[in-house]
Amino acid sequence: MSIPAGKLRHRVTIQQDTSTVVDDFGAPIPDWTQHRRPWAEKREVGGEESLFGLQMRAEETTLFRVRYDATITPLMRIQLSGSTGARSIIRALDPTGLTEELLITCGEYV
Repeated sequence: MSIPAGKLRHRVTIQQDTSTVVDDFGAPIPDWTQHRRPWAEKREVGGEESLFGLQMRAEETTLFRVRYDATITPLMRIQLSGSTGARSIIRALDPTGLTEELLITCGEYV
């Protein structure tokens, strides 16, 4: 069963790292470019706080549901239209195996 268009209310940008430049230590300098710009359903699914070193750190987990696209991978990130921050893609999976929809789980430190 395909996704009803009315549920896809959020415009998102899927970004891919296309870095070719490295810093003085040989580490690549990220250069995020637009890969796709689909409509998505967005659901906040949780959050947690943890102690990292001597600092508290909070992480939000968000689930985006988009029409199927096999090119979206966990090496990419997702950004909501109108937002300045981007969320790292943790997992992108096809829940039914019918190539109709993709569930993208993202994490963001706040």
